[in-house]
Amino acid sequence: KIDAQANLLKWQGRKYKDVLAMKASVLSGDSTNLEAEAAALYFRRLFGADFVRERDVPGTNALLNYGYAVLRAMVARALVGTGLHPALGVHHSNQYNPYCLADDAMEPLRPLVDQDALQIIGKVGDVDELTPAHKRSLLRITVSAVNFAGSHTPIAYALGRYAASLKEAVCEDARKVMVPVPWRSMD
Repeated sequence: KIDAQANLLKWQGRKYKDVLAMKASVLSGDSTNLEAEAAALYFRRLFGADFVRERDVPGTNALLNYGYAVLRAMVARALVGTGLHPALGVHHSNQYNPYCLADDAMEPLRPLVDQDALQIIGKVGDVDELTPAHKRSLLRITVSAVNFAGSHTPIAYALGRYAASLKEAVCEDARKVMVPVPWRSMD
């Protein structure tokens, strides 16, 4: 996740090396909460020094919430397609959350949504409310292309391969999970 965030910052021409450097200090299970600190710094760099990621706050947060919900559904569908249960998470665990594994798997892909939200803000300025036009823009993720295993690939196909790779890591003790690289050109 931190790699993907640092890469988006770099791609946007923003300061990123200190965010990337935090990755080396993240402990297994993130007991020091360093991933959250990296995310807070990332969001301030991406959306402005005053930005705070809060679910129930309108504006940019509403854009992110909607985009993340779409991405979560896409990831959950890909996981189910491989036979994995989206509720049985690795790091996320909550008996009331039926998408713990989907939440785990979508973490490194969140910058896809962040990039789209940034593009909307770049076109229209600060967003007070989530409009149908904003939703249409954020739904582009469903037909976008990503880089996966060195190929320019439709995201739906890449997510299926990503889920299969995750299944191999979880069920067959594979050593590496192949993750789509969430960058595409800005329109």
